[in-house]
Amino acid sequence: MDVRQLKVLLAVIESGGLAHASAKLNLSQPSLTKIIKRFEDELEVKLFVRQARGMVPTEYAMALVPYARGAVANLMQATNEIQALQKGAKGHVSIVSSAAIGRQILPAAIVNLMRSHPEIQVRVSLEPSETLVENLERTRFDIGLGVLEGTVDQETSHRLLFYDSIIIACKAGHPLTQVERVQAADLASYKWVAADGRSITRNRFDYLFQSWRLATPAISIECRSTAIAKEIISATEYLCLLSASNTQKDIAEGRLSTISIEGANLNRPVGLFWKRGRLHTPAVNSLIEEIVRVCETRKYAKRPLIRGVKK
Repeated sequence: MDVRQLKVLLAVIESGGLAHASAKLNLSQPSLTKIIKRFEDELEVKLFVRQARGMVPTEYAMALVPYARGAVANLMQATNEIQALQKGAKGHVSIVSSAAIGRQILPAAIVNLMRSHPEIQVRVSLEPSETLVENLERTRFDIGLGVLEGTVDQETSHRLLFYDSIIIACKAGHPLTQVERVQAADLASYKWVAADGRSITRNRFDYLFQSWRLATPAISIECRSTAIAKEIISATEYLCLLSASNTQKDIAEGRLSTISIEGANLNRPVGLFWKRGRLHTPAVNSLIEEIVRVCETRKYAKRPLIRGVKK
């Protein structure tokens, strides 16, 4: 017994004869007759009786009807499920991201994904940048999102999304914003807020002062949260290295400002990454498409910025 036989059985019963069933199934009448005959031989019972008014189902055929309908319905559901998975309309996708970049991009991308593919299930985790690859491997996330430099390794494939620049952020009206030409030594005379020594941004902070051949200023406040760091520097004269894209709104609203100094405009590549050789499911590809669309809509820089950041 197979699903094709059950489809023929139902079509003949519902149509009342071979002619209508043949048109419905797009099969010739001789083909239908052979399928029915083979089905009867397998079951060793008569399924139809030919009469002047057509093919009349026997009690054996009628006993099969509820099972046949269930089998055909299940097959159609399975087929639709496969097609939905192929189109990325269903399935699961998991992503691990650094907090600052994830909060910047993922909400809009996931909302768009849910509008077009509401059946997809999404799992999101925000982790420190330096542990993203480890989390990708250990907890089997599909993809990661974060700063590529210092994050990806030889076992990881990646896709560049944009270049983000790190700026020296301070409160609006900070004394250094009034200085016509800020010197590196001026920065060292102020207190700083910075992430702990394991973070990628902290490494950039140390590198910045090393490139100027200055002693790294003492960190007054260690803080990984961009939101908390912005609140602190907006109320004090402390300085902090922050993502330019994460401070655009604060600068536009007059809460924060930037200090321009040669060599302080550091670029960092941001992108998606995954374990090398791992194939993306349609659901994963759908989320990637939405993430790329968000970055393009917001016109994030696809090349490193060369010019300095204006105050």
